[in-house]
Amino acid sequence: MTVLQILGMISRFAFAMICCLYMTPSDCQTIMKDSSVVESSPDLYADFRLFEQVKKLLHLKPYELWWENSLGSQVSMQTFSSWLGDINVPSRVAVRKYLKAKKYSSILDIPSGMCIDFFGFKHDNIEIDYYGVDITSKLVCYGKKLGINVFLGSIEKIPMHNSCLDVCYARHILEHLDYYHKAISEMIRVAKKEVIIVFFIKPNNRPDHINYYEKNGYELYENYYNQQKIEKYVASLAQVDYFEWEQVKWREKILHIYLTAA
Repeated sequence: MTVLQILGMISRFAFAMICCLYMTPSDCQTIMKDSSVVESSPDLYADFRLFEQVKKLLHLKPYELWWENSLGSQVSMQTFSSWLGDINVPSRVAVRKYLKAKKYSSILDIPSGMCIDFFGFKHDNIEIDYYGVDITSKLVCYGKKLGINVFLGSIEKIPMHNSCLDVCYARHILEHLDYYHKAISEMIRVAKKEVIIVFFIKPNNRPDHINYYEKNGYELYENYYNQQKIEKYVASLAQVDYFEWEQVKWREKILHIYLTAA
């Protein structure tokens, strides 16, 4: 067996894992029946074709595709890292102190990006089972190479069971979505005790402003949300017990959503 054939097998195994984590059974059956790609894959070119089909079945939105296609090329990993900040960013410090006091045992970080909060937990000796989910395959690979539990998925379709982790944590993401309903609903579904959302654009009393623009042919968002509308939506969800806001330094604001006992 040649090296290319071995790499091809690995690639197809990775594809199967993506199917399990992200796609519906009918999606998997559709692509696996394409024998022109799957059965005749003697080299990596066929696997690249397979990956292209996988990306189509993930139904990525334009702004999600921009990250998949641009990270590592138009946007270097070093530049991306500078956007995220380090473990000493005020909101990260505040969340770690809070989680340590609450003594939660497990957390989902979504999107996990470069897993900075994982290293923050290690730095502060916080014992918590860490899991990450990200929409960008390069970042999932980055995390896995470091031995971290990171999986491919969307915040609007989290590849996890109901109430499977104590807390679901999302930092600086809702402003970059086309809207927040699906994301909040999914985080509440997955979390057992609490959802923590960090906003980098503080929700206020002004009407929602969906601020989208095009960059290199892709649509990106940087939205301003009305705080009362967020509160009304959160309060309407059956699993929610109550919620509260926490102000942190700089321009960030944290929303804590406490869930009813299962």
